[in-house]
Amino acid sequence: MMLIVRMYPQYEVDKVWEYAEDRFSKYKKMDIVPLFMSQHDYQNFISVVCEANEPDMLADFFGSEIAPCKEISCTRTVTLIKPAFFAVPKDVPENLCRFRVALRLDPKYYTKIYDKILTLKTPKNIFFAYVAYSFGEDDILISLLAENKNIVRDFVSESIENIEGVESVGVLLTHKTKRLADDDVWRVHERKYSVSRFVPGAKPAGEDDFDWTYLDHCSLHGALPDES
Repeated sequence: MMLIVRMYPQYEVDKVWEYAEDRFSKYKKMDIVPLFMSQHDYQNFISVVCEANEPDMLADFFGSEIAPCKEISCTRTVTLIKPAFFAVPKDVPENLCRFRVALRLDPKYYTKIYDKILTLKTPKNIFFAYVAYSFGEDDILISLLAENKNIVRDFVSESIENIEGVESVGVLLTHKTKRLADDDVWRVHERKYSVSRFVPGAKPAGEDDFDWTYLDHCSLHGALPDES
């Protein structure tokens, strides 16, 4: 199973980022595989996306790897069900940012909306990274790449908000992202959860695609959109 572990700080979220970056980059046990971590604007927590081969091992993972950090005040977990990772073209613009689009849905339309999103035609300046059910605070989570938030908002307004059964949509800039798994492990999981599992003919994610798990440099390149 794939899940997001959200870690909330006592006071300083940067200390939690530093702890997770150091601790999980070195985590090599087979039952839990930390894949990448992210921090979203206006969200006071760090998200670590993991695969749990043995779900019961999560208790040991939390106890041995998360509990020792004194700066972490509490945690939350978010399931990622039927995650679908997309092939992002190698030649995408250099100044892309990553965004999280969270959907709340009328339960009657869960399957119809999920299937529709997997086959949405995106503009040439938007690239899906992954789509997954979460069935919690949000029903579907979408990670996508674009140059700025206005482009994402226009796409959401024109292509997602008007889908029957969509009740609300939230868009957040992902402030920074860093891969925790090494290249070989990441590629295995990227292919394992490729959108081609669900969409016949879709290009599977592979080694020739853009690696969106290293986007913590975007703020240094002036790529962050104006949030004023």
